[in-house]
Amino acid sequence: MGKELNTIPVIVSKNRIAGIRELLNNFSVEIVILDDAFQHRKAGRIMDVVMISAYDKLIDYHLIPWGKLREPLRNLNRAQCIIYTNTKQFQNPPQHNNLNAYYTNPPIASIMQPTLMKIDNTGYHKSLPVNEPVFVFCGISNPNSFIQTVKDVGLKIVGVKKFGDHKKYSAKTIQELSALIKSNKCRVVVTTEKDIVKMPDNFIQEFLFFVIKIDVVFENDSEIIDLIGPVFSPLSSHR
Repeated sequence: MGKELNTIPVIVSKNRIAGIRELLNNFSVEIVILDDAFQHRKAGRIMDVVMISAYDKLIDYHLIPWGKLREPLRNLNRAQCIIYTNTKQFQNPPQHNNLNAYYTNPPIASIMQPTLMKIDNTGYHKSLPVNEPVFVFCGISNPNSFIQTVKDVGLKIVGVKKFGDHKKYSAKTIQELSALIKSNKCRVVVTTEKDIVKMPDNFIQEFLFFVIKIDVVFENDSEIIDLIGPVFSPLSSHR
């Protein structure tokens, strides 16, 4: 994210209030966007946007530790905007009928548009699929979705390593991962944008590295613009 938003300050902080104060004290900002903060009620907000993956299963919708919910589904009514991600042709996913009763506003469907990007000495640029086997690794919350995306862009997977979400890659982990890739007789490696920024240069240079860049696409951009536009304009009315 920091590389994509190179003119916009990005703060990483477990303490959301401290992170916001850091932004306000050191940068000229009018809008603060928090990631994964629906439960951080101490941080006052103008709008809550909740993204729900079409890959979710109804069995997932139980509170931790039985399922993956941090709070009951009925609390979705706090969100002003619900976005379905990973949908098929912008159609509401199967779980829509079970969740719709909790929404304040109609949900907005979106698709994920993947682009294969190659990393080399000339930088980070769009690439055609390579015609040789690839090794895939990632440390994200939904690795199966990413693996399917790798297949969808036309790559042949011969080896996979799944790490836990927000994986911190130690030198030992990198060494073991390198050995695993070589044991699969691969020279081409594919990972996520989230993971590539954690990789040391010498590891990237050891293989042919590709990244799947993901863009969220809406069928009708005006839907999302009409919903969030009034929240931020004029900003002074919310101060």
